[in-house]
Amino acid sequence: MAECKLRTLIISVFCIAFLSGCSSASNISPEIVCGKWQMYAADTGRNGKEQKQPITYTFMPDGKYVSRLTESTPEETTGKWEIKDGKLLLSETKNNIAAYTYSKEQGQTFTYVAYEKTFFPKGVTFILRKIVP
Repeated sequence: MAECKLRTLIISVFCIAFLSGCSSASNISPEIVCGKWQMYAADTGRNGKEQKQPITYTFMPDGKYVSRLTESTPEETTGKWEIKDGKLLLSETKNNIAAYTYSKEQGQTFTYVAYEKTFFPKGVTFILRKIVP
């Protein structure tokens, strides 16, 4: 009887440890986030293909980021980033917050779906792909 209880306790502890190790929150670390990322976008409502955008994000270890628009007139935006509840939260200086979900499936990516009533009523998926030097 005591062996059965001990075995059940060991199995329970193993399962809890295994499941907590599989959570998405543990998959994101500052080391993964820091660096340069390229923006892509896809029209979610029309199952559109990803299209590379002229925007890059550089995430610094101090929790700040710089996004650069690299078209004919370069423009920079700054903000802060943090990891919370398994998501990458980006907050701009205007206090707009976007919560990106991390995935390692097709390379390191973060995705965020946004909705805009006029242009993207069914959503647009923004994708960040890490630029490997």
